[in-house]
Amino acid sequence: MKASAAAFFELPLKKKKKYAMAANELQGYGQAYVVSEQRKLNWCDMIVLIILPPENRNFNFWSLTLPSFKEAVEVYSTEVQKVTVVIYVNLSLLMGMDRDGLKRLQDDEISGLQIKHKEERIPVKPIPGCLVVNISDATEILSNGMYKSIEHRAITNEKKPRMSVAAFAFPDEELEIGPLESMWMTEIVCLEFKLVENLD
Repeated sequence: MKASAAAFFELPLKKKKKYAMAANELQGYGQAYVVSEQRKLNWCDMIVLIILPPENRNFNFWSLTLPSFKEAVEVYSTEVQKVTVVIYVNLSLLMGMDRDGLKRLQDDEISGLQIKHKEERIPVKPIPGCLVVNISDATEILSNGMYKSIEHRAITNEKKPRMSVAAFAFPDEELEIGPLESMWMTEIVCLEFKLVENLD
């Protein structure tokens, strides 16, 4: 997957712009600009592809002329989906539900992910061959605060380009989310969160 993504970003700008994000569109090629606390401008090239559900795929944004790009995305997304299921199963079991109760990545040695801990930004040191999984706000609410959503950010590297391949698993937009009974229905645990809609 990384080789296919790298091949896309090595294309001339004119070719990459064929896959540019349209107005009000999440998918496609573009740039992200983020101003940090130090008021420096962080910049990154990115391509966003919605993979699942398959009916949301828009192949106008896929570089299908690159050899094996589509195949690499297919294999990667299938494997990420397997990892997502394992994470959901284990979180479900840890939260006292059955395994189906609840039905993200860093690059090599180049650090670019930071988490916020006690008002300080801490770099996350990559471990080769491992995935970084960020717990979402939804998981924090479902677990009644037992599993914390971590404020995090991606930053640029001054000395070397960095590539991350990220994947996201979202609850349904219309789903109402609140603490699971197994996470607060005891004498010593109180309810920390109220019921909210996922889009909130």
